[in-house]
Amino acid sequence: MTTIGHLLKIHNTSEVKAKIRVKIRKAEFPNDTSGRKYMVWLKRKGKSRGTALVNGKGLEVTFDEDVTLSVTLYKDHRTGLYQRKRFALTLFSQQQVLDSNISAPTMAKEIGYCEIDVSHSSELNCVRLRPKVTGGYVDAKIWFSVTVDDH
Repeated sequence: MTTIGHLLKIHNTSEVKAKIRVKIRKAEFPNDTSGRKYMVWLKRKGKSRGTALVNGKGLEVTFDEDVTLSVTLYKDHRTGLYQRKRFALTLFSQQQVLDSNISAPTMAKEIGYCEIDVSHSSELNCVRLRPKVTGGYVDAKIWFSVTVDDH
């Protein structure tokens, strides 16, 4: 069944296949990150990609890693701009096991997340993360940039 909203979307926009590259630069914390590993995931409707686990050092974690996704963007014929496409960017930590007697792997803990718009390129961004359950913000910031290749 076709809805009016779907017909307007088809009539006023065109689909464009694009490669999105999100460069995860670093995360900053108020406390020492040593002894933990961190990773970042981008997720939207079943599509997800992430960075490798990276060791924390001092008050920051340096990723300098690209996360690449193939997505469909919708270009508005009137404005020439793409409609928003939001992904959740989530930061996880994992305590390193220092005791060799412990054989079970440790679980990753979600530190916080933010929503990012990947419909347009943007230079260096800094965002404070929010917790998944309660309101407010987490004492962590993440630095990233977005590049859209629609050719």
